[in-house]
Amino acid sequence: MEQSGTDWKARLVESARAGARVVRLTVREPEMSPTFRAQKLLPFVTAANRLGMYVIIAFDFALPEYDNDRFDLIEDWVREQIPIFGAMSGVMFEPIREIKQITPLRRKNVTQRLIDGLRGYRAVNLYIATEPTYLSELDGALATPLSGNNIVYAVHQASEVPTGRQVPIMLLSVGTGATSAVSIALTEDLSSAAAEIWRTSVACS
Repeated sequence: MEQSGTDWKARLVESARAGARVVRLTVREPEMSPTFRAQKLLPFVTAANRLGMYVIIAFDFALPEYDNDRFDLIEDWVREQIPIFGAMSGVMFEPIREIKQITPLRRKNVTQRLIDGLRGYRAVNLYIATEPTYLSELDGALATPLSGNNIVYAVHQASEVPTGRQVPIMLLSVGTGATSAVSIALTEDLSSAAAEIWRTSVACS
C-alpha cells in the first residue's frame, strides 16, 4: 500500500468505520523477511486488531503443480510467523492463494500438513484452507473435513461452495482493493473470539 502512496493507517480506520470486520493483507514472497515482519506487518496487524478487525495474512503464493521445494518454502514461511503471530487470535493465515492442477487428495494432504505444522508449534490462529475441492468428492473418505480446530474453508466464488457439507465457509475476494461479502456456514470449530458473522472483507495491497 505504501508503494502506491496509500496511507494504510487511514485506510484501516476508513474500513473499520464502514463496518469491515476482516482485512486481508496480501504479502508477496520478497517481502517476507524478518525486517518486513517487524517494521511493516506487525504494526499493521496491531492497528487493525485495535480497531476490532481480524487480519488474514495471505501469502501471495500459487502452486501451479505439486513442487516439494516450493511447498517447503511455504511451510518455512508459516513456521517463521508463529513466534510473532502464533498466539494472536486476531490473525488468520492463508498460506496458499491457489493450488491449480493438483489432485484433490494431494491438495488435501498439502493443507493438512500445513495445519499440523501450525498446531505442532501451538499456534492458535485460524487457518484459511483455500479451494477445498476434496469436500465435493464422491469418495466419502476423501470428502471428510480436515483434522483439527480453527479451520475455515475459502472459495473464490459462490459456485465453489461444497454442497451437503456443514463446514465454515469464507468467500474471498482475490482482487486487490475489492470488497466482498464474508459468510460463515457453521462456527462450531471456530474459536470463541471469531465465532460470529463477519460483515465485510477488505483486500489491502
